Amino acid sequence: MTTGDIGPSRDRELEVLIDVGKALSSTLDLKEILQLVMHRLGMLFPVSHRAILILDIDADDLCYEVVSGIRADALFHNRVKKGRSVPGWIAMHGEVVFVEDVYKDSRFDKEYSLVILEGDRSVLGVPLKYKNHLVGVIELANPDPAPFLSITARETLSAVASLVAAAIDGARSYSRLQHMVIVDELTGLYNASYLLDFIGNEIERALRYKTPLSLIFIDLDFFKKVNDSHGHLVGSRMITEVGLLLKANIRKSDIAARYGGDEFVLVLPNTGKDGAKVLAGNLRRVVAEHDFLVAEGCFIKVTASFGISSFPEDGDSKLTVLQNADKAMYMAKQGGRNMVCCI
Repeated sequence: MTTGDIGPSRDRELEVLIDVGKALSSTLDLKEILQLVMHRLGMLFPVSHRAILILDIDADDLCYEVVSGIRADALFHNRVKKGRSVPGWIAMHGEVVFVEDVYKDSRFDKEYSLVILEGDRSVLGVPLKYKNHLVGVIELANPDPAPFLSITARETLSAVASLVAAAIDGARSYSRLQHMVIVDELTGLYNASYLLDFIGNEIERALRYKTPLSLIFIDLDFFKKVNDSHGHLVGSRMITEVGLLLKANIRKSDIAARYGGDEFVLVLPNTGKDGAKVLAGNLRRVVAEHDFLVAEGCFIKVTASFGISSFPEDGDSKLTVLQNADKAMYMAKQGGRNMVCCI
């Protein structure tokens, strides 16, 4: 067999590209996209190591998102700095790389390659680029170079990479759109619409598993004075800071939402009234002791009133539980503010 005959045939290449295109058009979920691609790469390139790395723009490095092979568990979510090893070099230069023996190539860190690739000396890697922007890297490796020698193999992988990069960009755009629909623009917390859906889902879960559920309704005290004294721009920034403060002081399983104006709601799955009281008491102190807008030189103090309701004792639907938390908050207002009340 000649070098030109090794690897996928043109008919096989076209068949795979059509198959990949159909698969990628069937979903907008990024994880599902990557799993689909990995499965089809395995059919096309039965090599010992296959991986898809995604560029983390904030950290400016690559993360192994999907890995197949004997080192899959060790490499999953492992990170690679730009310029280091084959995928790092590809991310820095944006070029296809084929290396017959990675340990003899001066471009790559031999010790690092030994850890990542072990006995896989031959590597074929392609950048995932969409509209000239790198989004990731596909990395294939094998003990011998036979699967990578044909030009067809490299062209096929590059063509697959183009489809994958477009699909990743589409999935990210869809994810950003979904985020905009459910998130309050000012605070970054969930909005009221998502809040109601979430409470409904959690009530169904609480019924199914017979677990407690509590809500905390929060309203800032005398917030109008902040707007009157400092202006609405400062007031808006303060709302944002309150949202961040609340989010930083709840569990990952809890959610915080901006209900409207200076009102917030916390949903606490698997939490009874006693647990909600403890959290609300802690948050009351955190808010009251915090200096807001220090960076702006304002050092504003504010307090908040907290109302608690729990499912099922305080309501049998998402609206009644929420309304009763609101009523409890107004009890706190009437009782002197800066306090916690239960319905």
